[in-house]
Amino acid sequence: MIGQPIVVLLLLFLTLFVFYKLATNYFLCYSVRLVVVGLVFYCFGLLGVIAYCLYFSLRELKASFAVKDTVTSRISSAAQGYVEIIGKSSKETGLKAPLSGLPCLWYEYSEYENKSIWPNWMAGSKDWKLISSGSYHDPFVLSDGTSSCQVNPLGAQISGLNCRNWYEGKRRCHELLLLANKDVYVLGEFITIGEEVQKAKANKEVSALINAWKQNPNVLKASFDINNDGEIDLQEMALIRTRAQREVEQKAAIKIEPVNTINKPKDKRPFVISHHPHSTLVNRHRLHGLYYLVIGLFLLAQTQAYCTGLVFNSMLCQ
Repeated sequence: MIGQPIVVLLLLFLTLFVFYKLATNYFLCYSVRLVVVGLVFYCFGLLGVIAYCLYFSLRELKASFAVKDTVTSRISSAAQGYVEIIGKSSKETGLKAPLSGLPCLWYEYSEYENKSIWPNWMAGSKDWKLISSGSYHDPFVLSDGTSSCQVNPLGAQISGLNCRNWYEGKRRCHELLLLANKDVYVLGEFITIGEEVQKAKANKEVSALINAWKQNPNVLKASFDINNDGEIDLQEMALIRTRAQREVEQKAAIKIEPVNTINKPKDKRPFVISHHPHSTLVNRHRLHGLYYLVIGLFLLAQTQAYCTGLVFNSMLCQ
């Protein structure tokens, strides 16, 4: 019984090594996360690890099928709803990674300093002190040559990032970048915003015009005080708003171009952003899904064998 956890952990690390050799370097981030979370959950029971693995297995396999079954659309002719597009930044974004200075669309970074007397390769985890960190997850604009689209990356499964790790003296730097000069694959909910923005801008103009009229109360009363009681009542206020709306429409000062956006789907379908090409992305999600599934089923078998052994031993003791 004592050696069983050691065997499980050895097999887990062996599986991590094999899949790391088959997959990309960025896959190491997922593997480390699984090991850390797995070790924590192992202290409380294998069921936690099994649930974790099965959840990510379903998520990755679902993303694999979604990427495979969705046809790439042109932004100019994309239908409203669930679509995939491939594009690049439509112009120079001006956004640069804080540490490397590379042009990018999205980033996460952290910077540590070695506070010990030991060289970097001998320093332990307690010797590294975080001195700065940050991220930029704001929307960015992509273009495929036919039109442009604003992508909101919040809630997306982002992969194929440019992962950079390097040392500068006693400092250790880490960056994850979605580069601005490479093709970006996006799978999500495509919505063209136009009429709603137009109405909001028109209402803003109407309110501004009414406020300007209120600066001359005497003129306002002379024009709209129908019952001559010296006050503007609700009926007269409605007339003022109608007149303001008519003037804004006649002036036609607001001309809003439709804005194409891609966001996380409300129906919980996969939302994917990646630098990987289509075929690589399908294989990547499939490989990760199978990896989590194998680990989950293996640990489930270990749990079943462990519970069966407990029941069998308790029956022998009786």
